[in-house]
Amino acid sequence: MGVKYLFIFKLIIIILKYLINNNTYFIIMNYENKINEFNKYHYIIVIGKKAAILGSSNDLKEALEITDNYIQKNKKFENKVVARLELEVISERLLKGNEESKIKTIGGPIQIKVEFYKIINGSLKKLIDYYKNNTIFLTKKFLNENKFDEKISKLIASAAFNNVLKNDLFVINLIDDLIKN
Repeated sequence: MGVKYLFIFKLIIIILKYLINNNTYFIIMNYENKINEFNKYHYIIVIGKKAAILGSSNDLKEALEITDNYIQKNKKFENKVVARLELEVISERLLKGNEESKIKTIGGPIQIKVEFYKIINGSLKKLIDYYKNNTIFLTKKFLNENKFDEKISKLIASAAFNNVLKNDLFVINLIDDLIKN
């Protein structure tokens, strides 16, 4: 019995070495933890091509409260535009369905929705049907090789505000494409 298990164990080791050497190994990544590392909600003020984080948190109300407090202290931001980034994990079922589909609609395991608000009388007012509202995806490649950080979140907000992201039908915005530019 012991020889049989030893053979199976050695076979598994050989297969794993092969997969790792050929970069075809499978990593089960908990994308929810990736989001929690940097926070799920970000409010970023965008002025021209410059951006600054006003508040962020894993809790929407807390992120909004931090942002409101910052806005109240800095009246100079009146009539400026603020981008809200919301990070969301795409379910494995949807990712698998997208891979099998002829028309791709999902670009990665984490989706970032970008919505815009305007600071009016010291508070945020959502810009309804604002043409710059966008979505961008963080790809598996990006998540394996990079870290989503403050620099990336500001880049996304600035790109959405300055019409670098496309909002056409069936166009998928990927973080990899944005970083190349």
